[in-house]
Amino acid sequence: MAAMNPMAMAVPALSVLPFAVLAAMPWSAPDAIAFGLPLITLAAIHFWSVRAPALLPSTLVFVIGLLVDLVTDGPLGFWGFLYLVGHAFGAYVPVDPAAAGRKLERGGSFLAFAAMLAVVTGFAWLIASVYFLLPFDLRPFVGGALLALVCWPMVAYVMEPLTAILTQGDEHHLSYGESRPNV
Repeated sequence: MAAMNPMAMAVPALSVLPFAVLAAMPWSAPDAIAFGLPLITLAAIHFWSVRAPALLPSTLVFVIGLLVDLVTDGPLGFWGFLYLVGHAFGAYVPVDPAAAGRKLERGGSFLAFAAMLAVVTGFAWLIASVYFLLPFDLRPFVGGALLALVCWPMVAYVMEPLTAILTQGDEHHLSYGESRPNV
């Protein structure tokens, strides 16, 4: 593969940050939406974890999670851990280079995101219940996951043109055939 422009290498990280800022805004929203906004950030992390995992290292994913924890007054490490789980899940999704850009591949991406989201939401509920020493109501967690699931196509639609920046002058998609990161 040809050498990549250092600015292009920053595209995944810079494209995830606006979602993290949106998640951190002081919205006066119901619990399901308040929980769903950081999960939309996870959607952006998952997109790059599948497409270009080498350009979104685990340490950066954890730092983004810590920033969300700090500005949302959550327990430190909560979103950092959940984002790492989502990143690891996405980084090891098998990708078929022959399916690049086809609708079937996009549907598989949606299913992979839904499966990862179910796992992360389960972990989130379990961690919150253990942290506060009482079982939390599951409805806000499920509502937030459904919000993120509905937003996944929009996140992917916004992020997809950015992959062109990474693959300019390259015959194949960035994540195909590259080694996966140590997560």
